[in-house]
Amino acid sequence: MSTRESGRGPVLAIIGGGFSGAATAFHLARRLPAGAADIVVVEPREGLGYGLAYSTPDPSHRINVPASRMTLISGQDSHFADWLEQTGAIANDAEAIAANGALYPQRRVFGRYVESHLQPFLFGKTIRHLRSAVASAELSGEGYHLILADGGTLAADALVIATTHPPPALPLPLQSVIGAAGLVANPYDLERLEAIGRDDHVLVVGTGLTSADVIATLDRNGHRGRITALSRHGYRSRGHAAMLPIRSATSPASLHAAPPCCSGVSGRPSQPPRNRAKAGTRCSTPSGDKGKSSGRPCRSLSNAASCAICARCGMSIASA
Repeated sequence: MSTRESGRGPVLAIIGGGFSGAATAFHLARRLPAGAADIVVVEPREGLGYGLAYSTPDPSHRINVPASRMTLISGQDSHFADWLEQTGAIANDAEAIAANGALYPQRRVFGRYVESHLQPFLFGKTIRHLRSAVASAELSGEGYHLILADGGTLAADALVIATTHPPPALPLPLQSVIGAAGLVANPYDLERLEAIGRDDHVLVVGTGLTSADVIATLDRNGHRGRITALSRHGYRSRGHAAMLPIRSATSPASLHAAPPCCSGVSGRPSQPPRNRAKAGTRCSTPSGDKGKSSGRPCRSLSNAASCAICARCGMSIASA
């Protein structure tokens, strides 16, 4: 489709329909006069606004800041929280309410919130959704020529790139374990995570928010074995407020964060929704004795136990 063929003014193409791409389309549609432009979002997922972050089907994956601090519209801080109240989207989700009353709904609920605000523009054809991916884009005269993964093409006058992270890939030092039994190279491969045994000793490489998602999934699946988190710096995500605990500090499933290259650094509390899967976390490093901590920097993965998960830079590794 070209600008002349559309008959609707310039074509504004947006590659990616996650939060960033959906928000761009939403605000363009709100601000431009009716019919001033043909706004086209190229996104292979069925819905706009979800992307990688907000399309997870796992109910244990929650937003990591209070709902009152998330919004589609700048200056309206309570926009998402108001939508939750108006729609009753978390009426049956008691775990979304923190001890201090703050709301932490499942992440897919935020995706639904964004999608709901685009729907009027989609119905009115102010915004068009092409369910495909962009294989390539090149300059064409004063515009752009996009070739889609399904073989289609799109001519655009303006182009917004709102793509997600590249697919997970193992970092170079871990390439030697590719193909190992129990290795999970994608932290959101729920089927592979579900295959981890209930009592397996799990190693998580990385202590960022992706690792928290992995641990929350393990907890939901009934995992009760030891979990060790390995990190260069030994930090965990800062917390906002105390959450209702699921695992206590005395639970046999207590999680230990193990910084391999940093000694004398204490762990920091995680984001509150994830505390439920990480309660009792402390920062330690493996010693020569299995199951004990030395407090010294760990220089290898030789002490990893029966199962390991790596969630560094958007990945997870589970090695048996």
